[in-house]
Amino acid sequence: MPGLAPVAGSALTGAAWGLLAFAIISTSNIAYQVFIVFVLGGMTAGAVLLDAAYLPAFFAFVVPTLVIGFGVVIPGSCIAGVNKQTMGFVSSVVAASITYWLGIRAVVRDQRTK
Repeated sequence: MPGLAPVAGSALTGAAWGLLAFAIISTSNIAYQVFIVFVLGGMTAGAVLLDAAYLPAFFAFVVPTLVIGFGVVIPGSCIAGVNKQTMGFVSSVVAASITYWLGIRAVVRDQRTK
């Protein structure tokens, strides 16, 4: 089992990507705001593949990204009031990412037992 270092590194990286959402507040251009939302969703989806082998590292990356980005900053920006479909789409991406991760986890577990 890996130690605390991979989990701490994932948490710091997730928090740094979550802080990117503060850039939404600095611009009123909806195109930039949507772009940042998709970047955060993409990074969360990428964490599925990167951290699939170690669950604590996965959650240490995803939770700060989602809590800071989607939970705190984005609802306070104009994107939440103007385009609710974008928020729904991003929620779908996150749900699909977690589902995909669970599938990878099951395959890895099956391969270990063989």
